Amino acid sequence: MAQLSAPAAAFAADGGYMKDPGNTLLFDFGATHEDGWIRADSKTKYTPERGYGFTMVSYVSDVPSRGSGVLSDAVRISYHDRKKTAFRVDLPDGVYELSLYSGDISYMNVTIDGYPVIFDLAAPSNEARVEVAVTGGSVDIGLDRGAGGMELAMAALTVTRKSDIAERRPWIFILGDSTAATRYPLLLPQPFEEGWQGGWGQMLGAYLPEYYVHNISIGGMGTREQLAALGGSLHFAEDGDYVIISLGINDFGVIDEDEYKDNLKKIITAIRGMGCVPIVMSDAATRREYKDGTFGDMCYANAAKATADETGAAFYDLHAAHAEYLKALDGGEGMFLLYNGIRDQLHPNRGGAGQLARLVYEGFSALTGAGTEYDVLDKPLIKCRIRDKNTLELISTAPYEARAALISPVYVSGKCERVKSKAITLPAYDPLTPEQHIFADLSGFDPGSGIYLISDSGTAVIGYDERIRKR
Repeated sequence: MAQLSAPAAAFAADGGYMKDPGNTLLFDFGATHEDGWIRADSKTKYTPERGYGFTMVSYVSDVPSRGSGVLSDAVRISYHDRKKTAFRVDLPDGVYELSLYSGDISYMNVTIDGYPVIFDLAAPSNEARVEVAVTGGSVDIGLDRGAGGMELAMAALTVTRKSDIAERRPWIFILGDSTAATRYPLLLPQPFEEGWQGGWGQMLGAYLPEYYVHNISIGGMGTREQLAALGGSLHFAEDGDYVIISLGINDFGVIDEDEYKDNLKKIITAIRGMGCVPIVMSDAATRREYKDGTFGDMCYANAAKATADETGAAFYDLHAAHAEYLKALDGGEGMFLLYNGIRDQLHPNRGGAGQLARLVYEGFSALTGAGTEYDVLDKPLIKCRIRDKNTLELISTAPYEARAALISPVYVSGKCERVKSKAITLPAYDPLTPEQHIFADLSGFDPGSGIYLISDSGTAVIGYDERIRKR
């Protein structure tokens, strides 16, 4: 990561250092700062000469934080005065990725130029990411109240230039609920545990690198709430961007079907009025809908399809696709894909969210033709290495569930008498985690005969001439 020393920060406003993609500004908030980072404490007031700082310092204080290093302290913005101050950075026009690290908080939202872009960043020392197109010479980063708590604190901020404005990727906005919402921390230890909740919206981008996926899904969101918030939600949308609407779980039982359809029609009309392309997707299937081998409709899935048909909007039945996937796994239980298992019949864990994202990708690709060059069968994206004499480490970077088999021939008197095999399933990886590691037991396999790793599509992940040999 390229770094910018504090004295050089002012050059950003003049289009110097920050004109080149990949260059990064590193801000360390609080009373102390780490080497290589720009100090921004409670007294760092914005001036054009400095090129960064708080628009008002009266409502900012330095506070300790529970992290380490650059995350060991932070700045807190007064909750009651949160609308009056922001952290401003002068930047040449362009597309930037911002990573903001929380201080000691419960939940908080993050705004760009006054509009919400990150929802419910949770707990201390967590990272949230957003991509933004800067066109006015500067960007204002603000903090606001999230799902709970009044603490608004940030420990660090990085700003990385991605491209010129003309090279802005098309965006996919996701208007969803808690099944799609981003969960924290973004990066998890491997392997995944059942208790780590996830949302499919935070994982979709791994399938569609030619797009920026802007996930503005919120827990508890229904069509009535989304209609009221639509202007702020889509403030950064441009002509031709896609908007996926996947709502219904929080509408069912709260409003009747006619109001649901009317709200959805208004959302579709508003999206088209902004020059964007609406895609209606029924909400995810949930375990609470499952009874006697079938899934019911407790999210207005049929009403969503009817509304899409009436308005001519594109439609993908995510509810049906997800239900079929869950039934194929274990008769519809799917408990191992749920957050906290049987105690939560609605929310997916990280593995379950990854599978939902795969289904959404398949639907989006079928409707738009996007991503069709990304053939998941022909690109297993699996590599391996020997950890010790009896352990094989498999590393998957595939954003879908991959199945493979370890195969080793057993020779007797120079003749292959049988083949020893072991099936391995590598779950869909967390797109924000570079690698997922699975460990396979090699005891009982014959190292002299070689061990081959073959994917279920018939493609040799390691070629037939490249044996895995135990040390």
